[in-house]
Amino acid sequence: MRYLVYSFIFILFFSEASAQYNIQNNFHFSDKPKSENLDVKIFRAINGLQNSVADVVLPYTDRSIIPVAIATPPLMFFLARNNDNTYDENSAVLLGLSEATTFLITFGLKTTIKRDRPYVTLKKVYFDTNASLVDPYSFPSGHTSTAFAFATSLSLRYSDKPFLVTGLYTYAMIVSLGRIYFGVHYPSDVLAGMVIGAGSSLFFHSIRKEIFKAKNNILGETKEDKNKTSESIAIGITFGGFVAADFINKLLSGTNSKILKSTKVSVTGNGLNLNYSF
Repeated sequence: MRYLVYSFIFILFFSEASAQYNIQNNFHFSDKPKSENLDVKIFRAINGLQNSVADVVLPYTDRSIIPVAIATPPLMFFLARNNDNTYDENSAVLLGLSEATTFLITFGLKTTIKRDRPYVTLKKVYFDTNASLVDPYSFPSGHTSTAFAFATSLSLRYSDKPFLVTGLYTYAMIVSLGRIYFGVHYPSDVLAGMVIGAGSSLFFHSIRKEIFKAKNNILGETKEDKNKTSESIAIGITFGGFVAADFINKLLSGTNSKILKSTKVSVTGNGLNLNYSF
């Protein structure tokens, strides 16, 4: 839970600085309203921090989190089961349950509250029309809730690996800040997403013994929640593979070469595959 608190502090830190830039290409303008609440003020502080580094980094994480989150649980389960690693296998089950619950809560609230996105309601907003939008509603942030469900579920299971935990929460924070940066979510949307994602993961982690027992009953097994070896490799291979594939595909899509543009990298149980479309 302390990582969730650190993440919120990180957002507030960014709200202390803002910058004025000329907005061009895929961005929308209008006039600034006369009075704004704290949520909007923090939004503008982060939304106004446009710079070349963020423009390069944030689109990768923005587009990768959903496919990574969807594909990681089944692929991780397959890799772990194939290597007889019950701990990773169970981790994949908890991750899948956390993400599914996060999705249901998030989109249940979205369709009930129906809050318009900031680029629709506010004026003079830096809005990237290429930002990933699954639905028209703002509260809560689905990308953020998914990212924090992903980070929290795996961090709870691999808390003895500080490098992995730091990487997961850094990834989740970048995704979250990117949603504000692109003009599609308020800070309150992001904060709610953090709570939903982390909360779902904490809940399933707290009842993990009952879940593992039910899984064993369904599969007719009596496996204990222990590693076969001292090192767990499924999560590193899975997470790293998807992020690497997304990064490579982004580079390939931006090239002028017809051959490279027709080449795609994908992740399977055997690693990274290179595909070419004729």
